[in-house]
Amino acid sequence: MLPLHGKRPSDLNLKRGMVTALGHLVLFLTSLAYGQDPAVQTPHQERVPHIDRQGRILHRYDPEKSFFMLASWGVPESRIYKGIDYRWHHLVDAGYNCVWPWPMGGYTTDRQLSQAKEHGLQVVLMRRPSGEALKAIADHPNLMGIVWQDEPLINYPLEQQGQQVEEFKAFRSEVKSIAPDLPVFVNTASWMIGNGREHWIRWHKESDVSCHDNYVIWPKTRSLNLGSYGTEKNGIADSVSLAARLSEGRKPVWLVVGAFETEHPASVQFPFRYPTPDQLRSMVYTGLIHGATGVVYYAWDSNVTRFGIAPQQQTEIPGRPAATPIQALQAEVLWKTVAQLNRELRQLAPALLSPTISEVEYSVRFEGESITETPIRTLLKPLSKNEWVLLMVNMDDAVLNANLEFDRIIKSAEWMFEGSSVLKREEVGTSFEVLFEPFTTRVLRLQPGGGE
Repeated sequence: MLPLHGKRPSDLNLKRGMVTALGHLVLFLTSLAYGQDPAVQTPHQERVPHIDRQGRILHRYDPEKSFFMLASWGVPESRIYKGIDYRWHHLVDAGYNCVWPWPMGGYTTDRQLSQAKEHGLQVVLMRRPSGEALKAIADHPNLMGIVWQDEPLINYPLEQQGQQVEEFKAFRSEVKSIAPDLPVFVNTASWMIGNGREHWIRWHKESDVSCHDNYVIWPKTRSLNLGSYGTEKNGIADSVSLAARLSEGRKPVWLVVGAFETEHPASVQFPFRYPTPDQLRSMVYTGLIHGATGVVYYAWDSNVTRFGIAPQQQTEIPGRPAATPIQALQAEVLWKTVAQLNRELRQLAPALLSPTISEVEYSVRFEGESITETPIRTLLKPLSKNEWVLLMVNMDDAVLNANLEFDRIIKSAEWMFEGSSVLKREEVGTSFEVLFEPFTTRVLRLQPGGGE
């Protein structure tokens, strides 16, 4: 083993052990001070802000109206282009229900909406229709929202943010005068620390949807070379939690997750990498646990975004850099991972869009050499009249054993997506244990008993 950041392996193990002990102490002290385990997340206890298919805000799950967005960002036009199959039926087959079509390259709004209608997909426009053009599409059944700008904190200097907000508000006012219920928003990057925080918060307050991207898979500044999603103060857990608090129960919270890679010679400042399937799944569930009510995947591997994910291996895209055989394989595997994730989230949507259970008390303790103080995060939702679903994620690159203690008997606990029952009948009482591999997600169907 090579030393990491100039430390000997023994130093690193000692540090991890100290962090583990500190993690237990922080959990205990925080529980005493606030009456809640830091691992237990409780967003949206009263209402869950989300949308219907036309972007109208809902706060309670309605089986006829509620829409849990599963979207692809920057989608190319639905066609076979220069030998590459970008037809949108691939998105439908993978469980997507929404597209954010690429606004450039001659793709017209009318054509994008027409293609979406043909495939039964909703549309978030990545352009700014105005005047008669806006009036012409305002009542289109597949139009769900307009993103005014992607990453304004990145694309405009900080001293221009105020001016950009005013321009955004003027555009939003025009849209509302024609389509009062249509969401207008920006998608921010995860720059909610340092000198970007004030502007980040303002954009999220002004927008109809609290939307941001957070791409954590790049190794240069992540502790222990991506040792945890929770290492920095703008990780997915932190950014989604802040977005949910800023929403004040009034607006949806959407998270754009990274399923892509960039060319990364030594000169590249942000060398993003493909996540593994476990990492991609845990990123999505981390967002859900902290309050996200919609997910966007960045991005389809295409002439728009290279290198993203793809329904089939593709080493050559005309006019773009060539992929290695391994990159092409990763793109296909991650596409299939997203398809599985979308199946899971479609099944969980009624629970995710229902208020978080607040009347049940439980705690989470863990054993193992963690990297961060609270590597495991959980969320408890109602699954049916007599069942709950417990979402659990391990944000650390560590093997951990979690012990869950409930204030009542748990009759049974079964995986929903990980195979057969994991806990034998005699192992279930008021507490039970769950083993976590690095960056893994656990989804448990729980059947509660009465009080102790």
